[in-house]
Amino acid sequence: MRRLLYNLLSFLLPHRCIICRDSLAEEQGLCPTCYTNVKFNNGPQCTICAEPFEIKGDTCQHCTASPPLFHQNKSVFVYEPHIARAILAFKNSGHTEYANTFAKLMAPLAKEIITPDTVIIPVPLHFWRQFSRGYNQSLLLAHKLALRLSIKQQLALHILKRQVNTPTQQSLTSAERQQNVADAFTIRHAHAHIVKDKHILLIDDVCTSGATLNACASPLLAAGAESVSCLTVAKVGLNPNILYN
Repeated sequence: MRRLLYNLLSFLLPHRCIICRDSLAEEQGLCPTCYTNVKFNNGPQCTICAEPFEIKGDTCQHCTASPPLFHQNKSVFVYEPHIARAILAFKNSGHTEYANTFAKLMAPLAKEIITPDTVIIPVPLHFWRQFSRGYNQSLLLAHKLALRLSIKQQLALHILKRQVNTPTQQSLTSAERQQNVADAFTIRHAHAHIVKDKHILLIDDVCTSGATLNACASPLLAAGAESVSCLTVAKVGLNPNILYN
């Protein structure tokens, strides 16, 4: 019966590639052409922020000069035009179904990070921004990821709060980004005990300079978290001029 229902839904609502929107036989998310065209972040990269390198290296110049508070970030993709279209459709155009595909692709990296003591926390949106958008894309990613890995009990969706409705960071420099999100996040103190002595996995869609992830890590560590790691769909790399907000 369940299989019959699945086949009926697949007929009525065919799976589509998240980039070109071509129909797919199954829920793999990317058609063969787009799978070839996207750039997976599986080459040389910074061991901290996951910025892709053209040649093998250790840490990027930014992380060497100003080490972030988070232990590491891992990203599935390098942020380039093909995957940018899908992320923007997910983030700004109501394609919340893309969370399933992104979570599926994030799962192998998550398994490298998550332990039984890990608490999974999405990067929060300010109330008014979430109200106007209708959803928090990072929360959807965290939820779908936890369901896929059967660790829903390790989710903490509302511990971290964005207390400042910061302006968009699209045109800001790295230093301006850090200033823009400074003190933007806080812990809901009634639930602070949940992160004490725990390893935190922050979930977000895009890591650009790492400023937002760093600003989230600060109150988590102050509340007693042992360490903070991050997992994102994509990392902005050597070409930061692609639109991402």
